[in-house]
Amino acid sequence: MLEKQLEISSLLSGIPDCKIDFETGTNIIIHSEQSELVLLKILKLLNDTGIEIEDLSAVPTNLEEIFLNMMRENASDN
Repeated sequence: MLEKQLEISSLLSGIPDCKIDFETGTNIIIHSEQSELVLLKILKLLNDTGIEIEDLSAVPTNLEEIFLNMMRENASDN
Protein backbone atom coordinates (compact mmCIF):
# COMPACT_ATOMS: atom_id res chain seq x y z
CA MET A 1 0.00 0.00 0.00
CA LEU A 2 2.76 2.46 0.92
CA GLU A 3 4.53 1.71 -2.36
CA LYS A 4 1.37 2.58 -4.33
CA GLN A 5 0.94 5.81 -2.34
CA LEU A 6 4.51 6.85 -3.10
CA GLU A 7 4.02 6.03 -6.78
CA ILE A 8 0.84 8.12 -6.99
CA SER A 9 2.41 11.01 -5.04
CA SER A 10 5.43 11.03 -7.33
CA LEU A 11 3.32 10.73 -10.45
CA LEU A 12 1.07 13.66 -9.56
CA SER A 13 3.68 15.89 -7.90
CA GLY A 14 4.00 18.11 -10.97
CA ILE A 15 0.30 18.79 -11.36
CA PRO A 16 -0.79 22.14 -9.92
CA ASP A 17 -3.98 22.48 -7.86
CA CYS A 18 -3.91 18.79 -6.97
CA LYS A 19 -3.84 17.43 -3.41
CA ILE A 20 -3.69 13.77 -2.44
CA ASP A 21 -5.29 12.51 0.77
CA PHE A 22 -4.42 8.98 1.92
CA GLU A 23 -6.32 9.03 5.24
CA THR A 24 -9.43 7.23 3.98
CA GLY A 25 -8.03 5.52 0.92
CA THR A 26 -6.50 7.41 -1.96
CA ASN A 27 -8.42 10.60 -2.67
CA ILE A 28 -7.20 13.07 -5.25
CA ILE A 29 -8.67 16.51 -4.68
CA ILE A 30 -8.60 19.20 -7.36
CA HIS A 31 -9.25 22.88 -6.63
CA SER A 32 -8.69 24.77 -9.84
CA GLU A 33 -10.34 27.15 -12.23
CA GLN A 34 -9.36 24.61 -14.89
CA SER A 35 -10.45 21.52 -12.95
CA GLU A 36 -11.58 19.70 -16.10
CA LEU A 37 -8.14 20.02 -17.68
CA VAL A 38 -6.38 19.01 -14.47
CA LEU A 39 -8.69 15.99 -14.14
CA LEU A 40 -7.94 14.93 -17.72
CA LYS A 41 -4.18 15.13 -17.03
CA ILE A 42 -4.57 13.03 -13.89
CA LEU A 43 -6.72 10.42 -15.63
CA LYS A 44 -4.23 10.16 -18.49
CA LEU A 45 -1.28 9.71 -16.13
CA LEU A 46 -3.09 7.06 -14.09
CA ASN A 47 -4.22 5.24 -17.23
CA ASP A 48 -0.76 5.36 -18.84
CA THR A 49 0.79 3.79 -15.74
CA GLY A 50 -1.93 1.18 -15.27
CA ILE A 51 -3.19 2.52 -11.94
CA GLU A 52 -6.79 1.43 -11.51
CA ILE A 53 -9.49 3.92 -10.52
CA GLU A 54 -12.08 2.42 -8.19
CA ASP A 55 -14.39 5.42 -7.97
CA LEU A 56 -14.65 8.89 -9.46
CA SER A 57 -16.85 11.73 -8.30
CA ALA A 58 -17.01 15.41 -9.08
CA VAL A 59 -18.43 18.07 -6.81
CA PRO A 60 -19.40 21.24 -8.65
CA THR A 61 -18.34 24.55 -7.22
CA ASN A 62 -21.21 26.36 -5.57
CA LEU A 63 -21.90 30.09 -5.83
CA GLU A 64 -20.64 30.74 -2.31
CA GLU A 65 -17.22 29.26 -3.15
CA ILE A 66 -17.04 31.32 -6.34
CA PHE A 67 -17.93 34.49 -4.41
CA LEU A 68 -15.35 33.80 -1.68
CA ASN A 69 -12.64 33.13 -4.26
CA MET A 70 -13.46 36.37 -6.05
CA MET A 71 -13.30 38.29 -2.76
CA ARG A 72 -9.92 36.74 -1.89
CA GLU A 73 -8.53 37.59 -5.33
CA ASN A 74 -9.85 41.14 -5.05
CA ALA A 75 -8.32 41.56 -1.57
CA SER A 76 -4.93 40.27 -2.77
CA ASP A 77 -4.95 42.74 -5.68
CA ASN A 78 -5.25 45.69 -3.27
